[in-house]
Amino acid sequence: MGYVTLDANGTVREANLAATALLGCERHRFIGQTLSMFIAPVSQGEYDSFLRRLLAGESGVRFDARLGANTKRQGWVLLDGGAFVGGKARQPGRLTITDITERKIAEEMRVQVEEALRESEERFRATFDQAAVGIGHVAPDGSWLLVNRKYCDIVGYPEAEIRKLSFKEITHPDDRETSMEHFRLMMEGKLGSYSLEKRYIRKDGSIVWVTLTASMVTDTAGKPKFVVGIIEDITSRKRAEEEIERLNTDLAARATELETANHELEAFNYTVAHDLRKPLTVINSYCQVIKELCGDKLDEKCLDYLREGYEGTLRMNALIDALLNFSRLTHIEPRREAVDLSTMVQEVASELKLAEPSRRATFRIAEGVTVEGDAKLLRVALDNLLGNAWKYTGAREEAVIEFGVADIDDKPACFVRDNGQGFAMADAEKLFIPFRRLPGADEFKGFGIGLATVERIIRRHGGRVWAESAPGKGATFWFTLPPANQPVRYFEETPLR
Repeated sequence: MGYVTLDANGTVREANLAATALLGCERHRFIGQTLSMFIAPVSQGEYDSFLRRLLAGESGVRFDARLGANTKRQGWVLLDGGAFVGGKARQPGRLTITDITERKIAEEMRVQVEEALRESEERFRATFDQAAVGIGHVAPDGSWLLVNRKYCDIVGYPEAEIRKLSFKEITHPDDRETSMEHFRLMMEGKLGSYSLEKRYIRKDGSIVWVTLTASMVTDTAGKPKFVVGIIEDITSRKRAEEEIERLNTDLAARATELETANHELEAFNYTVAHDLRKPLTVINSYCQVIKELCGDKLDEKCLDYLREGYEGTLRMNALIDALLNFSRLTHIEPRREAVDLSTMVQEVASELKLAEPSRRATFRIAEGVTVEGDAKLLRVALDNLLGNAWKYTGAREEAVIEFGVADIDDKPACFVRDNGQGFAMADAEKLFIPFRRLPGADEFKGFGIGLATVERIIRRHGGRVWAESAPGKGATFWFTLPPANQPVRYFEETPLR
């Protein structure tokens, strides 16, 4: 322990070797100097107050000081003006010096640890309270230890009320047994954690669905301390699942009804076709017999009547075939395969030109147009589209029919374009309705079912079909299909003369 005596001005008058050793300076450099040259007080005001009281002879005067720049060591010392020296009561200006470096380091470490713990506690509390999911700590007896704000919001209880209840009391009766069984297995050490979906009964009596994930926290001996439960409100999802299940049930019932109706309609179609064909066959046969037996006895007017009746039976038979083919499209499930539409269009064009070799017509067909679809159904669609273009360009001196691909809304779309008579866009929606023919179309053969067939085939492939036109300026029919992403180039076929 060091002993120091100061004079009335605060200058060092006496000091033992222990004092100079503790201060880390030589005795001859210490005597005659002020004590403040060898310490670095945290607060100059507090040191001045200590020195004033020390020199005034007050008792119990103590001051913790850090060693200053004029010393050869670092650390802390206690300046104590209340000590007894040589068995006598202290005198003004006399004090002892004690090394308290280890205590100060320990205190600083304790402060740092306490500050770190405080910050950790604040972070935990902020995370706990502001979490987007409900978090609760449950004691081994099922009572609540901690619950965060979100947990209270989900179950509908204020924190003060929910902590008076156990989780069993707010669990839905139908889920209580399963929930308690999982909790029991966890308390017995047979489950470290578990997840399940369950229902809580809120304070207002409503039901909330949650996903619960629970995990055990144990002490150093492995005994259960508490369970951490995390819940998330899934009520909306559960309601959506219930609605989807109900809709699926309704759809399944509706599909069964539609399948039954389709079978009945198919049976009806074949029955009607059979019943219609029989009298048509009789009329057709009688018309031929009458012409053969009595043709030379009939005048020209009667022969015209007979011919009209005969041709009427042929048209009726063709209409029955068209109806049956249209009806079959409902039951055909399209196959998925690569289909070369360019080659298919060329085949259809060749057949059209062979049927009317006298017509002047030019086909412009893009090469390499390949799609995914049913080859047979797509052939029917192209037959109708190209046949439609061929029919409505009949009045042109030279028909021009084009097949190609273009980007519509950044997606490829095929088209069949002609320079025929066209139509008003106000009538475009009627084109794809069965048996709806446009004004002025009576002069062209057909039943008004071809484009409806095209629309049904394209729709069955997941695509769509639409038309663009203007009176006297031709028409363009567009349709979309799953592409095969192959390059496309055009060639122009030599006009047929």
